[in-house]
Amino acid sequence: MSGPRAVRAWRAVTALGSRPVAYTVVAGRCLLAPPGRGAGARLAPPAVLAVADAVRELTCRAVDRPRPPGAGRRTAVHGASFPSRHTMTALIAWDLASGSRPAAVAVTAAVGASRLALGAHWPTDVLGGWLFGAVGLALADLCGGHRRLRTRDSEANR
Repeated sequence: MSGPRAVRAWRAVTALGSRPVAYTVVAGRCLLAPPGRGAGARLAPPAVLAVADAVRELTCRAVDRPRPPGAGRRTAVHGASFPSRHTMTALIAWDLASGSRPAAVAVTAAVGASRLALGAHWPTDVLGGWLFGAVGLALADLCGGHRRLRTRDSEANR
């Protein structure tokens, strides 16, 4: 797909992995979680996203991989390329907000495709973002600080 309409569509998809959307979705979902949970349970999902985002930022600066050439780029970009922040953020945020890994993977796949279609990343940047997000969620699961919100909703409704 090419042309102005396609570019607008890809930009709309890529926004699903942007910081403003991701943090708003996670925070909003935490605010809508059923009552009866402590502040820690409500703060854990945004904390998981923030810590993963900070570690990704440090990794990005350390690797300092250049972006694809600007001639094919159809969106504004900032900073180094690896790993893709949009794909990592999309996976973590939509997993935390939806409580569904398949839904999170679907959104993240679309965001990753958008980053490639817009010329913002190399394919390995997108793969790195997915891997970074998956490792972040797995570590949060192991530490016990991450419980998907849907699970909490299910427990509250029993």
